[in-house]
Amino acid sequence: MATEGLEIPITPEIGQTLSQHQNLNPVVQRRFGCRAALRNVEGTGGSSWSSSNGSFKAEERYSVTLVKGLKISVWKDDLTRHQVEAVVNAANARLDHCGGLAEALSKAGGPEIQENSNHLISKNGCIATGDAVVTTAGKLPCQKIIHAVGPRCRPHPDQEDIKKASGLLEKAVNSILKKAEEQRFKSVAIPALSSGIFNFPLPRCAEVIVSTLKKYHDNQYSKARGLEIHLVNNDEPSVCAMEKACKEILIPSKSYSQAAGSPSTSVQIGNVTLHVKQGRIEKEKADVIVNTVGTDLKLSLGNISNSILKSAGYELQKALYQYQNTPVYGSVFKTEGFYLDCKAVYHTICCYYRDRNASKILETIMFNCLIMAAGEHMRSIAFPAIGTGNLGFPRDEVARIMIGQCFNFAYNFQGKKLDVHFVIFPGDKENRKAFEKTLSDFQNTGNPKGSFDHFSSSYRGAEGRSAAQSRDLQWPSIVLSDGSHEGQMEAKKWITNTLLQERETLTIDNNSVFFFGQREHDELLSFQTIHRVTIKVMISNGKASLRIVGPPRGVVAAALAVELLCCQVQEEFATCEEIEMLQSLVQWHCNALPELAEPENNATLEKAYWAEHTSKTINVKGSTVNVLFRDKKVVDHLGKRHDIERRCLLNVDYTKFGKGSDASFHKRTPENRAGHSKRTKLFNEAGLEIVTIEKIDNPLLEGHFQVKRNFLSAKPETMYQSVPAQFCDLVCRAGFHRLYSQPREEKFGAGIYFCRKPPTLSYQEDPFGADEFIYIFEAQVLTGKSTNGSPGLIVPPVLGTDPLILYDSVTGGTHTAVIFNSRQAYPEYLITCRRVRGKTTV
Repeated sequence: MATEGLEIPITPEIGQTLSQHQNLNPVVQRRFGCRAALRNVEGTGGSSWSSSNGSFKAEERYSVTLVKGLKISVWKDDLTRHQVEAVVNAANARLDHCGGLAEALSKAGGPEIQENSNHLISKNGCIATGDAVVTTAGKLPCQKIIHAVGPRCRPHPDQEDIKKASGLLEKAVNSILKKAEEQRFKSVAIPALSSGIFNFPLPRCAEVIVSTLKKYHDNQYSKARGLEIHLVNNDEPSVCAMEKACKEILIPSKSYSQAAGSPSTSVQIGNVTLHVKQGRIEKEKADVIVNTVGTDLKLSLGNISNSILKSAGYELQKALYQYQNTPVYGSVFKTEGFYLDCKAVYHTICCYYRDRNASKILETIMFNCLIMAAGEHMRSIAFPAIGTGNLGFPRDEVARIMIGQCFNFAYNFQGKKLDVHFVIFPGDKENRKAFEKTLSDFQNTGNPKGSFDHFSSSYRGAEGRSAAQSRDLQWPSIVLSDGSHEGQMEAKKWITNTLLQERETLTIDNNSVFFFGQREHDELLSFQTIHRVTIKVMISNGKASLRIVGPPRGVVAAALAVELLCCQVQEEFATCEEIEMLQSLVQWHCNALPELAEPENNATLEKAYWAEHTSKTINVKGSTVNVLFRDKKVVDHLGKRHDIERRCLLNVDYTKFGKGSDASFHKRTPENRAGHSKRTKLFNEAGLEIVTIEKIDNPLLEGHFQVKRNFLSAKPETMYQSVPAQFCDLVCRAGFHRLYSQPREEKFGAGIYFCRKPPTLSYQEDPFGADEFIYIFEAQVLTGKSTNGSPGLIVPPVLGTDPLILYDSVTGGTHTAVIFNSRQAYPEYLITCRRVRGKTTV
């Protein structure tokens, strides 16, 4: 089920790197089932598209989401390349696309647009002014075109002409919105209708379009929620007119001002208010508390971090240790607050002041904390005076950097109100004096006395601009859309931890490396050359990882390439498993063309049959043949017809599980948690809160499970296994595998581990740290004849004297069972949950 999207602010440097290599969306789609797009990024990918002459780049100038969920944004872009579900064409009454925008859209989309338009006109006649119709979009990167006929004015129209045309333009915009509702479009791009060769004055055109959108939003019967309207033009005057109208009509812009009556220790800049106060950081009531810690991540070693640890409890240290392989200076790691009065703690890694990059690192820390808080819609964040203790930073410089970065952030910030607190330890008069003085300097002059040389290069786009101009800037960001909310949250955590931390070393833990062949290792070599990094494959204790070392931007680009390669290998593995399972369940047989029964051909035909296609073309021995499913015939390359038979080798009518999709042989169906009270209670006792429950249907796995059940004459047991997010879909498609979820130690053999109750999931290597949520499969498991396991087993022990007769499984105490054949387990439910605060598993 699709959900509203999430937005993650990023630095321009990261945005440029991501746009150049264009691997972000494929990785996010394959790993998390949602989409990722870049916004406000200058580059060659993401949300930037060149115009037909190759020199134009997309640029989002303004964006606002109104109360009911209608999102309106202003873009400078080529409409023929703009990515929305529907684009609006400024059409004439006959839909004759012979000039202007209409010609450009028709030319880019291909002849079918004009052909479809001609058919509508011949059937229904001309389109009245103010009306709209929908046609195919051809080759354009959208689903449909809405052709709207706007009013035409004479050159230099008088007030009466403009008044009449305004009513017709409003009608045209309402017609567009009505078509969007009928077609259930989620995003529509509208140009400045009638303002070109139709002579309608541009400023008035923008006012009418934006006012009509506002009226539509305010109408109690409108279906505004979730709809995105992009006001898209490729000329600067039209873009500026639309932007001006939005700011004046939708939400009037806020100006830089100090809060009325506020004390000298508080300053408001737009939607951001800065406060200097005395207090203990661990006692703060804020959405985010910022902590400082060394690269060893030991909270007990610093005064601030130790105080935070004592108030939060040891669970805070345990949560932070999940990042042990990745800490570098400038990193910011998020944990929950546990017993602190906050939603989250941001743990920052700062260096000693004697480091030549010390000031730059502190700037990076401030930037990362602020954009993380903004991206997570936090309302308040509390900072200590970072670096002024044992790290040796001068108080004045810390105040200058921290407050300066906040001012620069505030000028660019377009979100809801955010309070930033600088919490000075009681009795530290020198620090408080430094922060209050610096805040006063910025308030009065926009800059501290003296030059400020250490602003992050991330902000260089604001250099030379006035405060008003700076406030109009938009943050570069990654926008996550589609898929489930859980998938978006998982993608956000992965992006934040993997791509947004400036580092020269990154370790990617992924057991898909075990499936790498020569081709994949050759790819790794090419990544090293392309991105100027070194990549080392590491295998330890049955786990695989890749370490990437190089310049930070090269590390990010290489990480994306490696992650995509892992996704491709996983997909190939799942496809091969499906082909193999199919071969045992169903076969297509033709005496004249026995090659059709080969595994890959057999799977291709079965997928087409599954999707209820009437026919399927397939290549056999270099020649094309056509299989006619209804006639049960094969037409060979000479036109001869032969009989074909579908043989179902097992008594499993798996087609009942989901015809209509040839992408996969499984489906996941969300279920109402209210109907699973026993499961809810069981998981709550384990300290876990259920978020979603999905029923798994996979007839291929079920068929093989039933065969195994009959062979073992065994009764299945209900058991559980926790799996990382990236492997959940693989389990649903191809079944369990020992590489997907390994225990800390394989004490009972190198098999597939299950436990009889959710609380015993603690045998795994930190199953609750790597992902935003916890993913637990409830499975039916055939343990059959079992015995005690031991390290080193790769198959069960011999049952008796015959070396060919083995036990079916092994045990590890009362809670753990280990199987060595994946067909002995069938996943019934995928249960997504989170840990209940204050509870731990045993």
